[in-house]
Amino acid sequence: MDGAKLYDNACASCHGRNGQGTADHFYPSLTSNTAVTAALPNNLVMPISHGLSRKGNDVDVLMPAFGRDMSDAQIAAVSNYVRLHFGN
Repeated sequence: MDGAKLYDNACASCHGRNGQGTADHFYPSLTSNTAVTAALPNNLVMPISHGLSRKGNDVDVLMPAFGRDMSDAQIAAVSNYVRLHFGN
């Protein structure tokens, strides 16, 4: 599994090629993100697999679930890539 390619195809359009997110934080940065840097990857793997819905100040932010489009091995590969490249 190529985590970099999976990230580029599924994640980079929102989180940026370098994991920086957007300047207005609508799409959060993955660098120094606690879900990415935590000792256990659970808080990173779950939103990739099941999606995420959070309320912003004036909008709802949704992250799509990739659990139907990616195998467990692919989710693990993209999670490992994110942790290694953006989790310090």
